[in-house]
Amino acid sequence: MHEALNGDRRHLFGNLRRSLQKIWRREDEAGAELVMKILYLLLTLSTIPLAAVGQIQFDKATAISASDQIYPVLEARKAEMQKPYKATDYALTRFSSWIRVDSPATTRLFPKLRFASIGWGEYRNPSVKPLPAHDLGMGMELTVAVDTEQMKIVSELSNTPDQPEFGQLLAFGKVRIANKSDAEVVWNVFCTLTHLHWENDPTEKVSETEWHLGNSYHDGLHYYYEILLDENHFVQSGALRTSEVKKP
Repeated sequence: MHEALNGDRRHLFGNLRRSLQKIWRREDEAGAELVMKILYLLLTLSTIPLAAVGQIQFDKATAISASDQIYPVLEARKAEMQKPYKATDYALTRFSSWIRVDSPATTRLFPKLRFASIGWGEYRNPSVKPLPAHDLGMGMELTVAVDTEQMKIVSELSNTPDQPEFGQLLAFGKVRIANKSDAEVVWNVFCTLTHLHWENDPTEKVSETEWHLGNSYHDGLHYYYEILLDENHFVQSGALRTSEVKKP
Protein backbone atom coordinates (compact mmCIF):
# COMPACT_ATOMS: atom_id res chain seq x y z
CA MET A 1 0.00 0.00 0.00
CA HIS A 2 2.82 2.37 0.96
CA GLU A 3 4.66 1.77 -2.31
CA ALA A 4 1.47 2.24 -4.32
CA LEU A 5 0.77 5.59 -2.67
CA ASN A 6 4.34 6.75 -3.25
CA GLY A 7 4.09 5.72 -6.88
CA ASP A 8 0.84 7.64 -7.20
CA ARG A 9 2.46 10.72 -5.72
CA ARG A 10 5.48 10.62 -7.98
CA HIS A 11 3.45 9.86 -11.08
CA LEU A 12 0.83 12.53 -10.39
CA PHE A 13 3.04 15.36 -9.24
CA GLY A 14 5.90 14.59 -11.61
CA ASN A 15 3.58 15.38 -14.51
CA LEU A 16 1.40 18.03 -12.85
CA ARG A 17 3.51 21.00 -13.93
CA ARG A 18 3.55 19.89 -17.58
CA SER A 19 -0.21 19.29 -17.49
CA LEU A 20 -0.87 22.75 -16.06
CA GLN A 21 1.25 24.34 -18.76
CA LYS A 22 -0.74 22.52 -21.46
CA ILE A 23 -4.01 23.61 -19.88
CA TRP A 24 -2.77 27.18 -19.72
CA ARG A 25 -1.95 27.27 -23.41
CA ARG A 26 -5.32 25.79 -24.42
CA GLU A 27 -7.59 27.93 -22.28
CA ASP A 28 -8.36 31.64 -22.42
CA GLU A 29 -6.92 33.83 -19.67
CA ALA A 30 -9.96 33.67 -17.36
CA GLY A 31 -10.49 29.97 -18.04
CA ALA A 32 -6.89 29.11 -17.25
CA GLU A 33 -6.98 31.03 -13.99
CA LEU A 34 -10.15 29.19 -12.98
CA VAL A 35 -8.75 25.78 -13.91
CA MET A 36 -5.59 26.39 -11.87
CA LYS A 37 -7.60 27.48 -8.82
CA ILE A 38 -9.82 24.39 -9.09
CA LEU A 39 -6.83 22.07 -9.42
CA TYR A 40 -5.14 23.65 -6.41
CA LEU A 41 -8.33 23.24 -4.37
CA LEU A 42 -8.64 19.59 -5.39
CA LEU A 43 -5.04 18.92 -4.41
CA THR A 44 -5.52 20.63 -1.08
CA LEU A 45 -8.62 18.56 -0.30
CA SER A 46 -7.29 15.28 -1.67
CA THR A 47 -6.23 12.38 0.53
CA ILE A 48 -2.65 12.76 -0.74
CA PRO A 49 -1.25 15.60 1.39
CA LEU A 50 0.73 18.28 -0.40
CA ALA A 51 3.44 17.96 2.23
CA ALA A 52 4.04 14.41 1.08
CA VAL A 53 4.98 15.56 -2.39
CA GLY A 54 7.42 18.29 -1.64
CA GLN A 55 5.59 21.39 -0.46
CA ILE A 56 7.58 23.59 1.87
CA GLN A 57 5.93 23.73 5.29
CA PHE A 58 6.13 27.35 6.40
CA ASP A 59 5.51 28.37 9.99
CA LYS A 60 6.84 30.96 12.40
CA ALA A 61 8.86 28.37 14.28
CA THR A 62 11.08 27.67 11.29
CA ALA A 63 11.23 31.17 9.79
CA ILE A 64 14.74 32.67 9.71
CA SER A 65 14.80 36.02 11.48
CA ALA A 66 16.53 39.19 10.33
CA SER A 67 19.00 38.84 13.22
CA ASP A 68 20.29 35.49 11.97
CA GLN A 69 23.85 35.65 10.64
CA ILE A 70 22.91 34.05 7.32
CA TYR A 71 19.88 36.31 6.76
CA PRO A 72 21.77 38.95 4.69
CA VAL A 73 23.12 36.20 2.43
CA LEU A 74 19.62 34.83 1.88
CA GLU A 75 18.07 38.24 1.23
CA ALA A 76 20.78 39.05 -1.30
CA ARG A 77 19.87 35.85 -3.17
CA LYS A 78 16.19 36.77 -3.09
CA ALA A 79 17.01 40.20 -4.52
CA GLU A 80 18.77 38.47 -7.43
CA MET A 81 15.70 36.32 -8.01
CA GLN A 82 13.50 39.42 -8.11
CA LYS A 83 15.62 41.26 -10.71
CA PRO A 84 14.11 39.59 -13.81
CA TYR A 85 10.63 40.48 -12.62
CA LYS A 86 11.55 44.10 -12.00
CA ALA A 87 13.03 44.33 -15.49
CA THR A 88 9.64 43.54 -17.04
CA ASP A 89 6.12 44.31 -15.94
CA TYR A 90 4.39 41.18 -17.21
CA ALA A 91 4.15 39.52 -13.79
CA LEU A 92 4.09 40.23 -10.08
CA THR A 93 5.61 37.91 -7.48
CA ARG A 94 4.97 36.92 -3.88
CA PHE A 95 7.80 35.40 -1.90
CA SER A 96 7.49 33.49 1.34
CA SER A 97 9.81 33.96 4.28
CA TRP A 98 13.04 31.99 4.34
CA ILE A 99 12.69 28.90 6.53
CA ARG A 100 15.28 26.81 8.30
CA VAL A 101 15.80 23.31 6.86
CA ASP A 102 17.76 20.92 9.01
CA SER A 103 17.87 17.49 10.60
CA PRO A 104 20.43 15.32 12.42
CA ALA A 105 21.28 13.80 9.04
CA THR A 106 22.00 17.14 7.33
CA THR A 107 24.23 18.16 10.24
CA ARG A 108 26.08 14.84 10.07
CA LEU A 109 26.81 15.12 6.34
CA PHE A 110 27.33 18.87 6.14
CA PRO A 111 28.49 20.24 9.51
CA LYS A 112 29.71 23.54 8.01
CA LEU A 113 26.58 24.24 5.98
CA ARG A 114 23.17 25.62 6.86
CA PHE A 115 20.15 25.13 4.65
CA ALA A 116 17.19 27.41 3.98
CA SER A 117 14.19 27.27 1.64
CA ILE A 118 11.97 29.88 0.04
CA GLY A 119 8.87 29.61 -2.13
CA TRP A 120 7.23 32.01 -4.55
CA GLY A 121 4.58 32.35 -7.20
CA GLU A 122 3.93 34.55 -10.22
CA TYR A 123 0.74 36.56 -10.67
CA ARG A 124 -0.82 38.54 -13.49
CA ASN A 125 -0.05 42.24 -13.37
CA PRO A 126 -3.50 43.86 -13.62
CA SER A 127 -1.99 47.09 -14.96
CA VAL A 128 -0.76 45.37 -18.12
CA LYS A 129 -3.37 45.46 -20.90
CA PRO A 130 -3.86 43.36 -22.82
CA LEU A 131 -2.70 40.60 -20.53
CA PRO A 132 0.30 38.80 -22.07
CA ALA A 133 0.24 35.10 -22.94
CA HIS A 134 3.30 34.21 -20.85
CA ASP A 135 3.01 31.12 -18.69
CA LEU A 136 3.06 31.91 -15.01
CA GLY A 137 4.74 29.73 -12.41
CA MET A 138 3.12 28.46 -9.22
CA GLY A 139 4.55 26.59 -6.27
CA MET A 140 8.17 27.35 -7.15
CA GLU A 141 10.76 26.54 -4.50
CA LEU A 142 14.46 26.95 -3.87
CA THR A 143 16.66 25.47 -1.16
CA VAL A 144 20.13 26.92 -0.66
CA ALA A 145 23.20 25.75 1.23
CA VAL A 146 25.11 28.50 3.03
CA ASP A 147 28.75 27.98 4.00
CA THR A 148 28.86 29.46 7.52
CA GLU A 149 32.62 30.08 7.39
CA GLN A 150 32.69 31.90 4.05
CA MET A 151 29.14 33.25 4.48
CA LYS A 152 28.13 32.49 0.92
CA ILE A 153 25.78 30.16 -0.92
CA VAL A 154 27.66 27.14 -2.24
CA SER A 155 24.76 25.05 -3.58
CA GLU A 156 21.14 25.44 -4.70
CA LEU A 157 18.38 22.87 -5.12
CA SER A 158 15.29 23.79 -7.08
CA ASN A 159 12.24 21.68 -7.90
CA THR A 160 13.66 20.44 -11.20
CA PRO A 161 12.49 17.04 -12.46
CA ASP A 162 15.78 15.13 -12.07
CA GLN A 163 17.30 16.88 -9.03
CA PRO A 164 20.93 16.54 -10.23
CA GLU A 165 21.90 19.41 -7.91
CA PHE A 166 21.61 17.10 -4.93
CA GLY A 167 24.22 14.79 -6.43
CA GLN A 168 26.46 17.81 -7.03
CA LEU A 169 26.01 18.85 -3.40
CA LEU A 170 27.06 15.38 -2.24
CA ALA A 171 30.13 15.51 -4.48
CA PHE A 172 30.97 19.00 -3.19
CA GLY A 173 30.73 17.74 0.39
CA LYS A 174 32.88 14.69 -0.40
CA VAL A 175 30.12 12.41 0.87
CA ARG A 176 30.98 8.73 0.94
CA ILE A 177 28.56 5.79 0.76
CA ALA A 178 30.30 2.68 2.02
CA ASN A 179 27.27 0.74 3.24
CA LYS A 180 23.50 0.65 3.59
CA SER A 181 23.55 2.86 6.66
CA ASP A 182 25.37 5.59 4.74
CA ALA A 183 22.91 5.28 1.87
CA GLU A 184 19.94 5.66 4.21
CA VAL A 185 21.42 8.83 5.74
CA VAL A 186 21.94 10.31 2.27
CA TRP A 187 18.35 9.49 1.30
CA ASN A 188 17.08 11.07 4.51
CA VAL A 189 18.98 14.26 3.66
CA PHE A 190 17.49 14.27 0.16
CA CYS A 191 13.97 14.03 1.58
CA THR A 192 14.69 16.78 4.10
CA LEU A 193 16.11 19.24 1.58
CA THR A 194 13.41 18.60 -1.02
CA HIS A 195 10.57 18.53 1.55
CA LEU A 196 9.51 15.05 0.44
CA HIS A 197 8.16 12.42 2.79
CA TRP A 198 9.71 9.39 1.13
CA GLU A 199 12.16 8.53 3.91
CA ASN A 200 10.83 4.99 4.31
CA ASP A 201 11.38 4.01 0.68
CA PRO A 202 14.20 1.45 0.59
CA THR A 203 17.75 1.80 -0.70
CA GLU A 204 19.50 -0.76 -2.91
CA LYS A 205 23.16 -1.39 -3.69
CA VAL A 206 23.45 -2.10 -7.40
CA SER A 207 27.23 -2.37 -7.53
CA GLU A 208 30.34 -1.06 -5.77
CA THR A 209 29.89 2.23 -7.63
CA GLU A 210 26.10 2.56 -7.87
CA TRP A 211 23.21 2.89 -5.42
CA HIS A 212 19.50 3.32 -5.98
CA LEU A 213 17.82 5.33 -3.20
CA GLY A 214 14.12 5.68 -2.48
CA ASN A 215 12.98 2.79 -4.64
CA SER A 216 9.28 2.79 -5.50
CA TYR A 217 7.29 0.79 -8.06
CA HIS A 218 4.01 1.79 -9.67
CA ASP A 219 2.18 0.94 -12.91
CA GLY A 220 5.14 -0.96 -14.30
CA LEU A 221 7.60 1.86 -13.55
CA HIS A 222 10.55 1.96 -11.17
CA TYR A 223 11.27 5.30 -9.47
CA TYR A 224 14.57 5.90 -7.66
CA TYR A 225 17.45 8.33 -7.07
CA GLU A 226 20.57 7.05 -8.79
CA ILE A 227 23.89 7.68 -7.03
CA LEU A 228 27.18 7.04 -8.84
CA LEU A 229 30.40 6.61 -6.84
CA ASP A 230 34.10 6.47 -7.60
CA GLU A 231 36.28 3.51 -6.70
CA ASN A 232 36.67 4.86 -3.15
CA HIS A 233 32.89 5.15 -2.70
CA PHE A 234 32.77 8.95 -2.85
CA VAL A 235 29.69 10.36 -4.59
CA GLN A 236 30.31 11.63 -8.11
CA SER A 237 26.77 12.42 -9.26
CA GLY A 238 23.10 11.73 -8.69
CA ALA A 239 19.73 12.11 -10.40
CA LEU A 240 16.13 10.96 -10.11
CA ARG A 241 15.43 8.18 -12.58
CA THR A 242 12.38 6.37 -13.95
CA SER A 243 12.66 3.07 -15.77
CA GLU A 244 10.33 0.33 -16.93
CA VAL A 245 10.17 -2.72 -14.72
CA LYS A 246 11.68 -5.67 -16.55
CA LYS A 247 9.23 -8.51 -16.99
CA PRO A 248 10.44 -11.98 -15.90
